[in-house]
Amino acid sequence: MIGVKMRGNNQKNSNIIIKTCIFMSLIIFLLCFIVILCIAFSDDDTYEIENNGERYGKSEFYKYKDKIYVLVIGSGMLEVEGVDIPTFKAFDKDKEDERGNVGFDKNKIYFANIAVSDLDTDKLYYVGNNYYSDGTNSYFCSTSPKFNEELSAGTAIIQNISHFFFKTRKPQNYFYPYKKLETNKRLKKFEELRNFATNGEEIYYAGEKLVNADINTIKKIEEGLFYFVDKENVYYKSKLLSFKNNGKLKVFHEKNGNIYYLYDEESENVYADDYLFDTVNAPYKVIGIDGTHNFSLLFISKDGVYFYDPLKKKQERIGDNIFKGEIKEIYPDIFSDDENVYYLDVYEDWAKKRVNNYFSLRKKLLNGQLISRNTRIRYLDKKTAWENDWKKVADIYSDTHGSIWKKGNKYYYFDIYGFSQSIHKPIYEITDKEVLDYLLNFSKLKDRNIINLPDKIRDFISEGKLIAFNGQVKMTATIHFIEDPYAYSIPKIIFISIAFLIGLYARYRFDIANFLKKRKKSKFSKK
Repeated sequence: MIGVKMRGNNQKNSNIIIKTCIFMSLIIFLLCFIVILCIAFSDDDTYEIENNGERYGKSEFYKYKDKIYVLVIGSGMLEVEGVDIPTFKAFDKDKEDERGNVGFDKNKIYFANIAVSDLDTDKLYYVGNNYYSDGTNSYFCSTSPKFNEELSAGTAIIQNISHFFFKTRKPQNYFYPYKKLETNKRLKKFEELRNFATNGEEIYYAGEKLVNADINTIKKIEEGLFYFVDKENVYYKSKLLSFKNNGKLKVFHEKNGNIYYLYDEESENVYADDYLFDTVNAPYKVIGIDGTHNFSLLFISKDGVYFYDPLKKKQERIGDNIFKGEIKEIYPDIFSDDENVYYLDVYEDWAKKRVNNYFSLRKKLLNGQLISRNTRIRYLDKKTAWENDWKKVADIYSDTHGSIWKKGNKYYYFDIYGFSQSIHKPIYEITDKEVLDYLLNFSKLKDRNIINLPDKIRDFISEGKLIAFNGQVKMTATIHFIEDPYAYSIPKIIFISIAFLIGLYARYRFDIANFLKKRKKSKFSKK
């Protein structure tokens, strides 16, 4: 009887301990939640300082309550520490598009909120193109903010909490990169080349020297934002590339992306930014240059079909070369080989929006996040059918607004606006005669110049008056923003399993102990 009573008391105590632990966990969770909410919804000083502070000319520097602040894109207002306020000045830039993110006092120069002390501020001058010098030492400071990769998410949270409660320094998510030049000669800017300067012998881009560059012939390749050539060499920013300036270099970029490509028409090889495609697979035929329904340009070689993954920063293979004979683009996003006609379209894969389940066994918590972007090659028709049966009826107003085509007794809208206008397919069957008449006569409308035609197209699609043409998918180029989004997390499974076993043990430990005692006694009694 006493044993039963003790077991009951022990079990009662165990239940109290478990309930106390759960209660304390909930309190801690609630406190953490309140702290996160306070930080997330706390007012930033940026608006207050911008509106009530004293701005230094057109720069990003402000004087506010006897302190100097600077606006850093992505980080907000940051205090410039250690500055001598009476002697502080901001540089006056010579171009409207150059951000005033550099200042100085009698002791130092400040690249936003970062101080540098090896420049003589009495001799300091602005070279131009974002270069600064005292005649001996020279620096470049970018006007484009860069993400601070050294700041981890955990550190940022701790610094945010510290800043919120103890008014310590804010975490700096972004900064303006700067670079000291390896020269002690006087600098001069290049008038026509942004971020370029020279000391009369060497050429610098964003503070980096261009190896073997010719000062007299350096220039930008037409349409090439970051590609430059001299009489012999080719550069991506300051990096020397393996291509030579043969006069047959072309630059192009994706309409829905930020990657620039350099194509050598002689070798038919290609760079994506400064990444050289595998020369073994050259020559490459480029597909999608003028298209608006692709996230990735496609490169067809004798050994396969490739694209450049901007996240992995490398060339990826998506399939074998299934094409026969000459490959030719015949319309934006439409191309043919000797037998068939194909087209490109796109789609995005998004996770469903839902409340995050923190006890989920999945690797990653998904809540409306972009998982991937996909560019597909799809079959359109036989080439003989395209040449004989498909007829272009008319452009809509001009060739920049799409066109109307006909096959048999069916009419089709060929789109030119693309994904940026939320029109994902390049070809739609026109199933409504009024829509057909509207598009054919759009150029005759008096108010055509004020009509938002992409809006009209989207309305026609949502109303079922334009039906997407869906040919067979041949291959897909996928950019993964989240790898294996629905995969299970082994560490989570192990942790939850251990927690479950501990919970079971806490619940039934006295029963288990008594069972083991009885078993031990029974063994001895048998002996």
